[in-house]
Amino acid sequence: MIQSSFRVSRKSVIHWHPEPTTTRKEALKARVVALPVVPIHERAMHHWLLIHRRQKNLRFKAHITIIFTTTRGFMIGTLVPWNDTMALLTMSDLKRHYETPAGTVRALDGIDIEIEEGERVILLGPSGSGKTTLLNCLSALDSPTDGEYIFQEKSVPRNHSEKMTSFRRDNIGYVFQFFNLLQDLTVMENILLIQELAGKKDTQRAEELLDLVGLGSEKGRFPGEISGGQQQRVAIARSIAKKPTLLLGDELTGNLDTETSQKVMEVLVEACAKENITAVFVTHDEALIQYATRVIRIDSGRIISDEQHDKSRPTELSEPTQDM
Repeated sequence: MIQSSFRVSRKSVIHWHPEPTTTRKEALKARVVALPVVPIHERAMHHWLLIHRRQKNLRFKAHITIIFTTTRGFMIGTLVPWNDTMALLTMSDLKRHYETPAGTVRALDGIDIEIEEGERVILLGPSGSGKTTLLNCLSALDSPTDGEYIFQEKSVPRNHSEKMTSFRRDNIGYVFQFFNLLQDLTVMENILLIQELAGKKDTQRAEELLDLVGLGSEKGRFPGEISGGQQQRVAIARSIAKKPTLLLGDELTGNLDTETSQKVMEVLVEACAKENITAVFVTHDEALIQYATRVIRIDSGRIISDEQHDKSRPTELSEPTQDM
């Protein structure tokens, strides 16, 4: 039998740490036997719990039967494959505190999160909850005070502006609330500029991206000559022009009406699916939940809920209207 150590976190997630020499085949045969846990109820409980293997980032789902007694409990069960999707990023006990004359502000106060490749995550929460601070830490615009941030199995640089800039350039795309298009450049030139800054100028790809967001015929126009919804779609094309691994958005539909917001989000979902991009968006708009595969709610710098959402939403979209 494989001897492994366990610990149960606050979120009832078991972290499995086998020996580094343990193979995937051996791991699938392993049994979890008589693992003491803190008793909660005097009855048997069945749970599907995520088991995370740090070596090679392999993960398994475990069917755990928890049998409680009056004094102690035990876990017994078997390991089965979780899925073939790897974690793109992991944050562990991440904190971001600010010192002010009035005292310490705990903008992030112990964030534990794992995001898989291909997920579309929406961060919901009231103003001041820590959503934007978390987004800034994800993009390395800001450095956490404490905790661990792993991206593609490597520690993300912190407190080093040059390395943080390189990380953003190589991995991150950003969609802003206010579009941030250069008004004296055409739609096409705005996209080509981002590619050039990333060292990946590709006119054909820029044209394909404009076609993807339904603006191929507008490439020669200036931002001031198209609508707000069209400008945001240009911003989406620009954000994925350099093929980012992670796309971030902060209130990206905040300046748009409801109908236009929905159309922009549909374009964004299709673009992420076709480009195989993982996305995390901050919003206060509950209506946007339908476009996510996962919804995380934040308050007072802590995650208060983390739920999977319906992934069956179709990505086949109707042609966007030209006045959007």
